[in-house]
Amino acid sequence: MEEIPSYTEPPKSGMMAEITAAQLETLGSCPLFAGIDCVRIKKLLETRGTLSRISRRKPLTGYHGKLGILLEGKLLVENGSGTPLNHLEPGALFGVSTVFTRQKAHVTDIYAEEDAVILLLSETELQELFTEDFTVNRNYLSFLTGRIRFLNWKIDLFTASTAEQKLLCWIRHQCRLAYTPSGQEELMVDVGSMSHLAMLLGMGRASLYRAVDALTANGVIQKVSRKRWIIHLPGGSI
Repeated sequence: MEEIPSYTEPPKSGMMAEITAAQLETLGSCPLFAGIDCVRIKKLLETRGTLSRISRRKPLTGYHGKLGILLEGKLLVENGSGTPLNHLEPGALFGVSTVFTRQKAHVTDIYAEEDAVILLLSETELQELFTEDFTVNRNYLSFLTGRIRFLNWKIDLFTASTAEQKLLCWIRHQCRLAYTPSGQEELMVDVGSMSHLAMLLGMGRASLYRAVDALTANGVIQKVSRKRWIIHLPGGSI
């Protein structure tokens, strides 16, 4: 096994370096390897992937067309004008937008907020993983589906013009099928802090409570408790 190269140098490819137990545990918690035990993950990556170190404040380069997994440290995602968009923690995936497409230019820039270790997987290596273990394939598709739903919810939220529309938009993207105490399957949504939800939706708490009351009166929301609602969506669909 080769030593982990510094990301200031072009990483070597073909053989993945030895990883620590903590890094292996992080891989087991990342979306790509969900539901796969650590022994199996290490076997799958025995001859695949490249581990690289990135020094604090250094930009990531050379990962076009590769899927990245953050194993240690923190990464900062910025847009082209330098506006922070996201902070990535260990287990996060990045680089998805240039994998399996001819468009290899990233639309965001990534920097190391602190010294970090990343794993890079090429398209060929991903295809091999998909073939060797269908769970990896399913996990990748599930991750992409989640990203599509997240982006759709952001677009819907941006175009919603009233507090009720914004709340209904959030409900549509958060509700899930679950069983009631009586054993009946219903669409439900778990509500955390109303203050946090109001901030997420870009409105005051008073406006949020009025929207909840309106959707409750319309039959969309049926309160099971303060933190859980049964949802009856217009048209009966998600």
